[in-house]
Amino acid sequence: MQHLQLKRGTVSLTERLLRQEQQQLAHYLRNAMLASTTDNIDLLISEEQIGLIHQALAHQESAATAGQQALIHNLINRWQTSQRA
Repeated sequence: MQHLQLKRGTVSLTERLLRQEQQQLAHYLRNAMLASTTDNIDLLISEEQIGLIHQALAHQESAATAGQQALIHNLINRWQTSQRA
């Protein structure tokens, strides 16, 4: 398990994008946002879950329009950066 700290906007947008493909992960992210009152959201998340998030986002990025691709690419980078921190 990894402890990640992400901005509320990153978690919120990820949750919205995962609602269709990864409902359980989306639910976990939504609950994490509801449990926090700060702009930074603390997540305790497994490598498998992180992989599923990256996979779902990459799938959506490949099917998105140019503007959406840029947004999703930025979101993927935020998740990768938080893993290195």
